Amino acid sequence: MTFRELAARAAAKKPARMDVYGATDSDAAALRRWSEKGWRIVQCDGKGETGLAVLAEAARRKETDVLCVIGTEPVKTIRALERALPHETGPLSWLHGFEIPAYPKLLWTGSTPSVRYESVPDALRAVQAMIRALNAFGMDEPRVALLSCVEAISPGVPSTIWQAVLGHMGTRGQFGKAKVDGPMGFDLAVSPKSAAEKKFKSEIGAQADLLVPPDLNTFLSLASALFLTGPQEAADVVIGGPCPIFLTPPGLGNHAELSLAAASLLI
Repeated sequence: MTFRELAARAAAKKPARMDVYGATDSDAAALRRWSEKGWRIVQCDGKGETGLAVLAEAARRKETDVLCVIGTEPVKTIRALERALPHETGPLSWLHGFEIPAYPKLLWTGSTPSVRYESVPDALRAVQAMIRALNAFGMDEPRVALLSCVEAISPGVPSTIWQAVLGHMGTRGQFGKAKVDGPMGFDLAVSPKSAAEKKFKSEIGAQADLLVPPDLNTFLSLASALFLTGPQEAADVVIGGPCPIFLTPPGLGNHAELSLAAASLLI
């Protein structure tokens, strides 16, 4: 799947209500275009956590269908939204999608910042939520790679323990059609050449659709490193709340359009 295919699927969806936080005068033209396409735009006047709490309340009351947060501090935003949402909502997961020339298809990375993956039940729920999102994007059999610094299961590397459990569940088909495997290094998740050289066999086939790093720091470092690979398209969407949330930097451009497309498929 590519972003073009994802956007085409989203275009067939009926526009709904979108609550927007952080918009400035420079975003007015983009908001107007969205409105002309049928989106009912509601702008939040509040700032900081107060404004985000207003968004969260609209979502909790089922008054809105999508939240749009414009800003430069996504981790801070996610944590603030989690504090504002009811406890029973559960943790929020952040999906970041890339389309880069070096890879033949859309590549997503995922993290659930407030979850300690060492808890297998928590890790399982986080990965299952990410798989459901990929299914909504149009991937019927996503390949999910659980990333670690080593492939061998080692008590000295805690991430390999929960990843091995989930990977074994994957080989037994407990994720449905999704293929889940780990632990494995980044190269083995995306490079058939590396997998062949290291004689590493996996159902992922070195062609992952989703990379799940072992923690938030690794997730952010991986995203930053991928930014340096050259020209690319990207999108950010947060799942796990009462409605999908998409994050975008100031100056609504193509990143926002792609993030909106992804979020709209989750309605």
